[in-house]
Amino acid sequence: MNHVTRGVMGTPVWDVLVATARLDRARQLSDAHADLVMAQRRLLWLLMDGEPHTMRDIAEQLQLEQSTVNRQVNAAITAGLLERVKAQGESAHSLTVTEKGLAVFSADVARAARHFEAALGALPDGRAEEYVKLMGVFASAYRDAVDAEVGAVPPAAAAPTA
Repeated sequence: MNHVTRGVMGTPVWDVLVATARLDRARQLSDAHADLVMAQRRLLWLLMDGEPHTMRDIAEQLQLEQSTVNRQVNAAITAGLLERVKAQGESAHSLTVTEKGLAVFSADVARAARHFEAALGALPDGRAEEYVKLMGVFASAYRDAVDAEVGAVPPAAAAPTA
């Protein structure tokens, strides 16, 4: 492994690779104990804007195949997280988040927020705001670098997951 890492070990890039690996492991553990699975969280996150969304709209925004969206939406409806509604005069059904969906999503977001709040609390006094700004710049630049190499991902698909 040393021949693979030799060029980056001891550099800021290596430190970021190590830190993000730790963050990824912690987020995976957090996700494993969440009430919502990742697909449900992404779907509810998208639908939290209060706007009506059709299946086609969801597929486009999450950049998923229609069959995948159908499966995920049907599972969320069965779980009581979403419901289909047909507005008067509209031909397509829209999806809305149910009270149960809102409650479960809110609980997952609150739990994740507690974890991030604890992590931000570990930063030196007065540095959290600076860190958050820099992290935003870093995350956007990282996304742009990935997009340039492998292709753009729409913002809804890249939305934070609690």
